[in-house]
Amino acid sequence: MLKRFKTLALAAALVSTGWVASAEEAIPTSLNTTEIPRYLGEWKVTLETDQFSMDFYLNVQDIEGKIGATVDSSRQPEPVAIESITTSLEGVDFAFPFAMGEQSFTLHLLVKESAGDLAGTLREENGLFSGEVIGVEGSLDETDAQRANPTEAKLRLGDDKVRVTFGSLDIETEDYDKLASLSDDAVYTYIGSRATKLFTDVDLKFGDTVVKANNFAPNYPGVYSLWLKRTGADWALVVNEQPDVWGSQHDPAFDVATIPLNAESTDTPQEHFLVTLDEQDNGGELKLAWGDTSWSTTFQTVN
Repeated sequence: MLKRFKTLALAAALVSTGWVASAEEAIPTSLNTTEIPRYLGEWKVTLETDQFSMDFYLNVQDIEGKIGATVDSSRQPEPVAIESITTSLEGVDFAFPFAMGEQSFTLHLLVKESAGDLAGTLREENGLFSGEVIGVEGSLDETDAQRANPTEAKLRLGDDKVRVTFGSLDIETEDYDKLASLSDDAVYTYIGSRATKLFTDVDLKFGDTVVKANNFAPNYPGVYSLWLKRTGADWALVVNEQPDVWGSQHDPAFDVATIPLNAESTDTPQEHFLVTLDEQDNGGELKLAWGDTSWSTTFQTVN
């Protein structure tokens, strides 16, 4: 019964929101371009199950002699990079991550090219979900796509990843009114979603402050909740070691760092709370935006 529930939940997430990810470019895999030249290009792939039908878009690229690819859909915020591409007698297996809330899965698109078309299956790695797919040449028309609101930011730093999950908080809510009237020295809490959550495979240095990986267990990503705090006329980012809490449940006893933020006014209001991660030299920039304000800080990786 539990497996059936997870299967139905995963299928419902696919059709309602797509896989949640931030914009990524294709990354080179270990597969040489000469091994699957007929798969290069843009493909419109249709998934058919007993419960639903949906289209998504596979872009297979030559990256300096290696195969890379992204998968996209109008139901997801941005393209996501395929992390592994392998071949067998059954065809080409494109493996990529799928996030459903706090749970992560790996999906496998296994297809074989014939007479200019693709045919195969899309399945969850542990057998929770499987459906048949067909593919034809085609690309996602960005002008017509009705994108989902982003709820995850992700940054690749070599073999390491930094990821932030966050709620789709709307500007037309009491939560936003509460942020606008936040008092001095107060941490912003909200009822509209779970707390913003940071995962990091590597130690991150914000100025003189280091946020460590492996804070819960060796060889496990660092996991924290992130909170906005007003400090007089300025703002700070509070890092807390209680990651799995609701947005109303900040407990200062678990705060481990307070990081100054650069706050700026924006020309165009951000309708939904948004977190982005952008690569910079030896690290990146973390930016939060909502309404007419954005908050940002930079970090470096610590080896």
